[in-house]
Amino acid sequence: MDKLIQMIVAHKGQSTDYRIVIKGVHVFPLGVELDIIHLPSNEHATLVVP
Repeated sequence: MDKLIQMIVAHKGQSTDYRIVIKGVHVFPLGVELDIIHLPSNEHATLVVP
């Protein structure tokens, strides 16, 4: 989650500058794995949200 926050603060882009891809579902810990990509720079962050 920290990497995602740092990426958003660094680029200060609009919400349309990001692509969110659902990569899968985790059983333990229960949650959905997301890959968030900043389109102009191709920087990404992966996180699991409950």
